[in-house]
Amino acid sequence: MLDYARQRRGAGDSQVFEKPEEKKDYIVSTEDNDEYRFVQITPPPKKAIDKKDLIAISSLPVWAQKAFGSTTHLNTIQTKVFPAAFQSKRNLLISAPTGSGKTNIAMLTVMSEISHHITDHQKAT
Repeated sequence: MLDYARQRRGAGDSQVFEKPEEKKDYIVSTEDNDEYRFVQITPPPKKAIDKKDLIAISSLPVWAQKAFGSTTHLNTIQTKVFPAAFQSKRNLLISAPTGSGKTNIAMLTVMSEISHHITDHQKAT
């Protein structure tokens, strides 16, 4: 789709389109020397997380809470995938950095599967 608002006419009949300004929320610094080029990409500062936006472990069924030990809340990634991981039978592919909570996402899917195979009496204990 062409952005005619950003279009301007060049010489003759050719059309020239300006590339939109790219918004970057990170900082790139480079340093060159004779042997190598050093590039450092500094990520943006982390946004403050309000716990009220995260899913509390206490909101899970009592039998499933035991799998999460002393954890009180799911983290941001876990909260975002919770409906697919715990409340549905959808397949998931999760790619995230080390330490981001993928294991607890897997645990949510395991707890979901277990919930389909235990009785109401077993769920109460």
